[in-house]
Amino acid sequence: MCREVLSDYLEENGFAETKETNIGGLVFSRFDFFLDIGYDTNLFPKYVIKVVVGFGKEAYGEAGAFSGVPMWYILPEGHPFRTKVHWTFKDEEELKSVLLEVKKDFLEEVLQRLLSNQEGLERVIKSFHSEFC
Repeated sequence: MCREVLSDYLEENGFAETKETNIGGLVFSRFDFFLDIGYDTNLFPKYVIKVVVGFGKEAYGEAGAFSGVPMWYILPEGHPFRTKVHWTFKDEEELKSVLLEVKKDFLEEVLQRLLSNQEGLERVIKSFHSEFC
């Protein structure tokens, strides 16, 4: 579903699919930047969409350390999902709706600005890691 909803948009913006994760998620890359979109299945029967961005190849570096920053941390203050409450879904129809919202609220509104401001994204990642890792 992720491929169906987001691949065209991401390809139009210079991303290429580089990996399929073991839980059905996808990793997209653009230069030294990754976008990891996956699912947390621990909350069955509701699932949680997880989006992580950062520099390198994927969310976990060679030593297994988390190397990115989750979408919820980057969303602007006041956004309903800024408080670590993620978009949830229970079936494909809800997943498609969630992915369309992620595209609109995160990829188009937030990520586009970060892609043109590498230093800003580096500050956000450092801030997240100093606060949560």
